[in-house]
Amino acid sequence: LVYLDMEDKENVKAQISFVQRVEKDCRDNDILLMTEELSFPRKGEEKTSPSYVSRKVKNIIEATSLLGPHTDILKLEFPGFIKTDSAAQMEENLGRLNEAAIRPWVLLSAGEKFDLFVKQVELAMKAGCSGYMAGRAIFNEYFEQAGGAEARAKFLASTGVERMKTLNNVIEAHALPWTERCGLTPADLGQAVRPD
Repeated sequence: LVYLDMEDKENVKAQISFVQRVEKDCRDNDILLMTEELSFPRKGEEKTSPSYVSRKVKNIIEATSLLGPHTDILKLEFPGFIKTDSAAQMEENLGRLNEAAIRPWVLLSAGEKFDLFVKQVELAMKAGCSGYMAGRAIFNEYFEQAGGAEARAKFLASTGVERMKTLNNVIEAHALPWTERCGLTPADLGQAVRPD
């Protein structure tokens, strides 16, 4: 998890130094590295503050470009505002993000409401994304279930499972396979497993 404010050069320098150390350790130990980028409001700002809103998309795209060479998979925020941006603006932002993401990338849910997250996932997959990583978008209402542990378990077994199925159907229909993004064929993968 890397919090980046691309206009804060000291923040960027410190975070990239950290990422480079983790990258080296992962490569030395043959460990896959997934790096999550997060933009954040500055002190005194909220996520709805005009100053934050005006720089968020640019920050996400620039951070993605900076992190891509140092990781195997990128876990990225949606580059826009699903409630207010036009379809054309979201498509443009996602195209720019996909171009900046030189590695396979997945979309994080960032606690978005499920109905909105499904829309974000479909748009991202159509732009070149390879998957999603979600928590709160799937189970947020878990904590609101009256009736204790039994009600919460029922929520996960019903609503939670249905939400996962819905998201997985979107992935099956629209996601770019990571192998395609990396230019790998089934034969390439076979060679990696059984070099003959």
